[in-house]
Amino acid sequence: KLPNSYFASSTWGYQQLLVDFAGPILEDIAVASEFGNMSTSFKKYRESLINLYQIKPTFASGISYSAAKIVLQAIKNVGSNSSDIKEYLSTPREYEYAYGKVKLNEFGDAHVDTFNIIKILNNKPEIIKKIKMSINEE
Repeated sequence: KLPNSYFASSTWGYQQLLVDFAGPILEDIAVASEFGNMSTSFKKYRESLINLYQIKPTFASGISYSAAKIVLQAIKNVGSNSSDIKEYLSTPREYEYAYGKVKLNEFGDAHVDTFNIIKILNNKPEIIKKIKMSINEE
């Protein structure tokens, strides 16, 4: 640990699997990430995966879960015609996803409502600050 130093990492740097393998060397590393605040529905889904497979899903599971929910919402709203689904998904709108709210623009770029500053403390990722974002700005 260096005095007066601040280390940062990409989002995957706070994943528990990496923390478990790297151990104390990651202590105090900081990450800015939209992941961390799980929605109630994703928490239930995550628990069912843990019960079924005895492993903890990573943030990628949340993204996959969210993508599937968004596509299913499109199908529910416009039917199964691929052109209609494409048009629905290319219209900017807000969705609930595994970690809060997300707005997809016409190109599919995601704008999230919250970013978290996460630090590894006592060998676990902990949110130390939440930053609310405006998802209505492009």
